[in-house]
Amino acid sequence: SSGINAEWPLRPGDPGLRLQERVFPNMMSRNTSKFKYSSCRFKVQKKKEGTGRIVMWQQMGILNSFTMEATFAGYNNVHFNSRDLEDMGYHFCDTLLDYCDPDTSKVSFNSG
Repeated sequence: SSGINAEWPLRPGDPGLRLQERVFPNMMSRNTSKFKYSSCRFKVQKKKEGTGRIVMWQQMGILNSFTMEATFAGYNNVHFNSRDLEDMGYHFCDTLLDYCDPDTSKVSFNSG
C-alpha cells in the first residue's frame, strides 16, 4: 500500500501532519456547503502561538484541535441565523461520526 507512514505521536514538523490535519475539515466541507475548505488556514501564525489549541498541539501532540469561526454577520452578504448555526452543529456531529467510522471510504482526501 502507499501513503504516509507516520509514527505516533505526531509532532509539529512530522511529514504525516500535513495531510492528517486536513482530513476532518475536508470531510466537513463535503457535508455542508456552509463550511468552505478553501477558507481553512493550517499555518500557525505567530500571534496565535499562545492559544490553547496550538499549545496543546505543540506540547502534547493533540491533533484535530480546530477553531471554527461563526458570525451572525454572515459571509459574502449572506447573513446567518440561529437555524444556520444549528445546522452547522448537526453537520459537525455528522462529520465526526463519518471521521470515526471504521469504514474508511468516507475518509478519502479530496482537495476539491
